[in-house]
Formats: sequence, C-alpha cells, structure tokens
Amino acid sequence: MENKEEVLKQLNEIKGALADSSKFVPYNGNMLIIWGVLGGLMLYFSPVFFYSSVTSGVIFLTVGFLAGFLLELYLTRKENEKYQLEQFTAIQKGIEYSYTIAILFALIFTAIFFQANTKSLIYPMWIFAISFPGFITGFLVNHKAFKVVSVLTLLVSLSMFCYIALNIDIISDQTFVDFTRIIAIAVLTPSYIYLGIDMNKRFSCV
Repeated sequence: MENKEEVLKQLNEIKGALADSSKFVPYNGNMLIIWGVLGGLMLYFSPVFFYSSVTSGVIFLTVGFLAGFLLELYLTRKENEKYQLEQFTAIQKGIEYSYTIAILFALIFTAIFFQANTKSLIYPMWIFAISFPGFITGFLVNHKAFKVVSVLTLLVSLSMFCYIALNIDIISDQTFVDFTRIIAIAVLTPSYIYLGIDMNKRFSCV
C-alpha cells in the first residue's frame, strides 16, 4: 500500500514538473478578477477600520486576504483537477509564497506608517507589494501581460514615491493620502480584472 502511494506521489510530482517545464501553469483567471474587486474594496474601506484602531484595520485586511487566499486555493485545486494534477506545482507554490510574503510585509508597514503619521507612503507601498510578485509571476509563467502590467504599475508606485520624496511636507497631508488611495484603486483593480480576462482567454486556447 505504501509503495502504491509513493508511486502515485512520484507520478503527481512528474506531472507537476512537466507543467512547470512547459511554462503552463493552470490558473482560473476568474480569481484574478476576484482579487481585483476584493483588493479594491479593501483599499477603499480599510481607512474606516484603521481610524477606529490600527488593530481593527490590520484584522480587516488580514481577514480579507485570508478569504481571498482560501478561495484561490479552492479554485486552483479545481483547475488542477482538469489536468489531473493532484498537487500544486513548484511554480504555483512559488507564486503563492511571493504574494504571501509581500502582503505580510505590506501589512506590517501599513501599521507602522499609519502610527508614524506617514500615511502617504501606504498606498504606493501597496501598489509595489502587489506589483512586484506579479512581475515575478510574469517571468515564471512566461506571461507577457503579467510582465507589462506589473512594470507599468511598478512605475506608478515609483513615481508616487519620488513625488513624495521631492515634496516631503505632504507625507502626512490627508488630502494627498486620499488621492493616493484613489490612484491605488484605479491602478490595481482594473489591472487585475484585465489580467483575469486575459488569462481566461489564454486557457480557452490551450
């Protein structure tokens, strides 16, 4: 019985390796659309919780991301079943780890920036935290749209940081903070909705 399980495990690993070697990583594009909408809602409503207390703000974002990751786990498993993959491939794991690490650091920095009254740094930081793993993902799966969109959003983040550096007096200006929040939503939400639609088209052609 143990030998049979070992053989099945090895077969699953071989299937995963073949999927990775072909740069074909099963993914449900609808999850990217969901992330775009969910991320936009979290960015929009998070100030309400943070101004109540930093703890409630962090909890709000943590719950939102956990819900998103659990849904992504379910949809990825369903997608893998279509290709008889019973385990996540190495590339799928790498993508999830890179996003998870970036988000954990972003949550910590959000709490720090908010308490330090340097709120203008929060939203450029979130754009960077989401875009950089996306840039890595584009290379891992050889997906041009991911690369292009991620580079463009990283440039937006860089431009925002440079503007703040040159106008440091606005680092705690609430009007500018609200403006950067609108930019973050306007940049990230449409980007991930577009990537989800593009990913679904890509898999419909496979």
